[in-house]
Amino acid sequence: MARKLTDSDVADLRSRWEDGWNAIDLAAAFGISRQHVGRIVKQQQRATIAGLDAERVHASVEGAVEEFLGGLELRDGDEVLAATARMLARKLDACSASDAIAAAHAAPRLAAELAATLERIRTPVDYVPDALDELIARRDARRLADAAEYNPRRAPLN
Repeated sequence: MARKLTDSDVADLRSRWEDGWNAIDLAAAFGISRQHVGRIVKQQQRATIAGLDAERVHASVEGAVEEFLGGLELRDGDEVLAATARMLARKLDACSASDAIAAAHAAPRLAAELAATLERIRTPVDYVPDALDELIARRDARRLADAAEYNPRRAPLN
């Protein structure tokens, strides 16, 4: 089974290629096929953004989210949203640290999801039942009434 390469592995593979390693040796060293090595070094897969320094210092989104959450008093149910926000922040930090084009494509969607999640935590919304909720409540009431009328000791009606 082919190994999944990290961003660091890809950078190392490309560096070794530039140092003169051949595709067969790289494939053996990284546990991937020779063809996959070719696609990576040609940037047909795991393409990078030219000129982007992956080692640059960047602010931590996760740290900012923790600071934001620390200033709030979480209500019932908000712990799930807070955990989701933390996970999205970690993913966004990983995208920020990567020079992969796929990470750059994923970042805007992750940022939008994170912003929406934090907004849901920050701004409580009182739940207003809609027509579907009313139908479900009536169905549940009917089921309770039917269950209350059911008496297994009573003789069945024929």
